[in-house]
Amino acid sequence: DIFIGRGADINGHIVNNARTVSTLDASNYDTTNIFFGNQTNADGSPIAGTSDSMFFLNYDGNITGSNKMAASLNGGTTEFDGTVNFEEVTVASGATLGGNGTVNATNGVTVLSQGNLGAGNSIGTLNINGNLTFSPNSTHTVEIDANGTTPGVNNDLTNVNGDTTFTSAMNNPVTVDVQGTPGAFTVGRQYT
Repeated sequence: DIFIGRGADINGHIVNNARTVSTLDASNYDTTNIFFGNQTNADGSPIAGTSDSMFFLNYDGNITGSNKMAASLNGGTTEFDGTVNFEEVTVASGATLGGNGTVNATNGVTVLSQGNLGAGNSIGTLNINGNLTFSPNSTHTVEIDANGTTPGVNNDLTNVNGDTTFTSAMNNPVTVDVQGTPGAFTVGRQYT
């Protein structure tokens, strides 16, 4: 497992070609898990199952490799501006997935309760190749600009090459949080 915590500065690409044979099935390889935004002990070691609301990472490199990888966004904000390849991506409570890159997720991206997806680094486009699922009580933040209606330029665009599912319950809806920049918005004009 790889833990990326507050203060991390990653230059270049992450390439995972290591293979660990599964102890349960020798014909399969274990998945490498990359955790973003956990709290840490005084010595810098991660505290499993915790969320660091102050975590912020804008990563413009690529994450690739021949071994299976999964991403767990556990706290703060993780922005992918390159191309990242995962079996699955989970956005946990207190975490935000953003950026202007491409997330390839074979088994999809899941935004859990109190997790957030907000495309771009402000206004921008996040591409997801795989299914996108919003769980009850999760949030999709969309920024819009009064100066136009072009997706990815004047408003956030989450471009999903797969199915998008909003799973709501009566008392736990999925929230779409629309945030406007200062300016004069025209009544009746479609911005997203």
